[in-house]
Amino acid sequence: MKKIILLLMLFFTALYGQTQNINGAEYFIDTDPGKGNGVPIPVTAGVNVPFVATIPTSSLTNGFHTVGIRTKDAANVWGLFETRSFYISSATSNAANISAAEYFIDTDPGKGNGVPIAVTAGVVVPFVATIPTTSLAAGFHNIAIRTKDATENWGLFENRSFYISSSTSNAANISAAEYFIDADPGKGNGVPITVSAGSIVPFIATISTTSLAAGFHNIAIRTKDANENWGLFENRSFYISSSTANVANIAAAEYFIDTDPGKGNGIPIVVTAGTVVPFVATIATTSLGDGFHTVAIRTKDANENWGLFETRSFYISTQTSNAGIIVSGEYFFDADPGVGNATAFTFTTPGNTVIQTFNLATSPTITPGVHKLALRTKDANGKWGLFEVASDITIAGPVPLNLLLFTGRKEKEIVKLNWRTENEINTHYFEVQRSVNGIDFTNIGTVSAFNTSGQHNYIFDDANPLKQLSFYRLKQIDINGSFTYSNIVKINVDDTKYQLRIYPNPTANKLMIDWNGSGKNILIKIMDSKAAVIETKNVSAASLVIVNVSSLAQGLYYIELNDGEKVKRSSFIKQ
Repeated sequence: MKKIILLLMLFFTALYGQTQNINGAEYFIDTDPGKGNGVPIPVTAGVNVPFVATIPTSSLTNGFHTVGIRTKDAANVWGLFETRSFYISSATSNAANISAAEYFIDTDPGKGNGVPIAVTAGVVVPFVATIPTTSLAAGFHNIAIRTKDATENWGLFENRSFYISSSTSNAANISAAEYFIDADPGKGNGVPITVSAGSIVPFIATISTTSLAAGFHNIAIRTKDANENWGLFENRSFYISSSTANVANIAAAEYFIDTDPGKGNGIPIVVTAGTVVPFVATIATTSLGDGFHTVAIRTKDANENWGLFETRSFYISTQTSNAGIIVSGEYFFDADPGVGNATAFTFTTPGNTVIQTFNLATSPTITPGVHKLALRTKDANGKWGLFEVASDITIAGPVPLNLLLFTGRKEKEIVKLNWRTENEINTHYFEVQRSVNGIDFTNIGTVSAFNTSGQHNYIFDDANPLKQLSFYRLKQIDINGSFTYSNIVKINVDDTKYQLRIYPNPTANKLMIDWNGSGKNILIKIMDSKAAVIETKNVSAASLVIVNVSSLAQGLYYIELNDGEKVKRSSFIKQ
């Protein structure tokens, strides 16, 4: 019989003045039957409850499943459940070696139809693949990689997102920041955080939590650049407790390598008891084999409670000789021509560390603008190291146009854009671009440049503006094909017929949506706190729509309405 053995250490803290003992536990697989209706797990009542549960899986189909476990305290209050995913397979033999790999971008062409990646067959297959992106449009894309074993079975693919941009200029400096707790009030409507403008903005913010209810909350922070563009927010969870007692001091510590022997069974580390415990531990590695290993450390408090462990990876090698001294190097701009094929530079005094000033010539074919300079070195054994990008460098060209201002305003039913320039040398024309999100822009018009010295004023009317918040910018194109972008101007042309109202918020069961859109059918998307779509719904045109959200877990969600002409977004909290 197939089965899974789960060894979990659970800790429950009730929302009362003092901690309640755990006196019950249960589990369920895949579907939550409701609190108290799961399969009971025998436990010994206490503040910390270690247990081993044997969970049968013989009735489960092959594939991924999820086991959920929750506990109950002496006041008969059930806690939140914690889940772990696992996979059921009827195979009893080891998997065959990896023998092939492939990748694809955005669309899966089917197993075996991707772009092949050269690999050396084995259990673990390291490889480096050069993936061209010149044919991809600007915006977000996904790259996926999968492997095939020696028995011709393809595995699942793993993907990563990346962004293609035609911009060659650096992002504008951060100029502002804000935070919000639990519900997103919209960009620019959070609580301001005082920051000093710059590329990297360190700050300390004192955030009041006195008005928050006991339990889990999320704090989110986002920043705005000098062009008035807000970035995505990053959030962290935290817990509010009514308990006023301090956590007990750290009293002991231990470590283990690779395999957890169980709390209290690791190798002891000598520490001096206290709230913060600095220590230095000498960890023997002579018995370890070559390759990667992981060392884990955890601590115990004065109440005999062990905490979670924290890990660090390291590498063991039998290499006993020092690496050869550095004897030569090479450099290249932007694209790597391959090891040994770049432009060489010479060290006057080879050594382990080389301090020398070099004059590195640029290629006569390199275009004006910002470029990446990369360097790598070779040792006395003929081995090249990895390259390091030294810095961004600017290659000078003709004196560029100076954009003195770019502004816009709503005037009746149109948007008027104005800009002023000087020193128009080598300037061909301007593209006027518009966006609904400040990221993806489309061209809505072209204006020829005067291309003479002195100051020049330009006017462009957007006679059919979008009935919402829109973003405008200029793309200035030179006669030689190079281009630059202006600052971004935000203009709100929204009108009352597209106002969106959702209530009650927070809600436990039903969400009422009041939206006078264009009178068309509506596509509704509900997204979780990470903006992943978890539910879609098509509804007929109506000013009031009711959505049942009772099946959603508690937390923050986003909702998007799209009638094919307009898109509206908001957020709500499921209780």
